[in-house]
Amino acid sequence: GPAGLFYGGGTTQLVAQVLAALFSIVFTAVMTFIIAFPIHKTMGFRISERQEIAGADVSLHAETAYEFGVGGHGGSFQPMHDLITGKGFTDESKTTQPAAGKESVEA
Repeated sequence: GPAGLFYGGGTTQLVAQVLAALFSIVFTAVMTFIIAFPIHKTMGFRISERQEIAGADVSLHAETAYEFGVGGHGGSFQPMHDLITGKGFTDESKTTQPAAGKESVEA
């Protein structure tokens, strides 16, 4: 007959499933830390504020995700050229600052 928590079969299966789920969560967290910590300490996960404003596609790959201009040249993105090349920025605005709260996550 049916055996389970709601049919008088006990909690054995429920406990096994909860333990398996907890093991999966802990295993995933540990493996994520093993991968993410060296990345955080070497090259980091963040890009500069200027690159964020310009967009990662444009500033890192020199291309746009969607070509809206005539002939596929990203017409609507052309004003961002000044952001990428730094025209109109003072020397102070070209320096990057640490992300807010960075001190709290450094080990």
